[in-house]
Amino acid sequence: MQELVGVDTEATYKKRLRSLTARGIALWDVLHSCHRKGSLDAAIQKGSVKINDFNAFFHRHARIGFVLFNGATSERYYKRYVLPELKNETIIHIRMPSTSPAYAAMSLKRKIEMWRSGIDAAARDRVTKRGT
Repeated sequence: MQELVGVDTEATYKKRLRSLTARGIALWDVLHSCHRKGSLDAAIQKGSVKINDFNAFFHRHARIGFVLFNGATSERYYKRYVLPELKNETIIHIRMPSTSPAYAAMSLKRKIEMWRSGIDAAARDRVTKRGT
């Protein structure tokens, strides 16, 4: 996000979130909580997953038109647990490459290009909706 929209990586977490929000970007995890050893998504223990309440989130933030997933695991959990219960089905969902250094199959440069494309598409959609 520093590269894409100028978020200061030295700022506190709260300030970084405010910086994203000021640019029309919300950040929210699909999983509210889970148990895993280490930081790899593959280590998430089945049965320990609790999903965030996206219906309430989208109700509070009704202008959201795009959800960009940070990798395949978040998309998989969203499609499995959130999408079947979702009341707002007009949102566009796009899987982006994981920003994790553990995902080394793609260069950082290519990841940034793809994320820029996704964020730009969401911004264009937001402007179009505002203008109609």
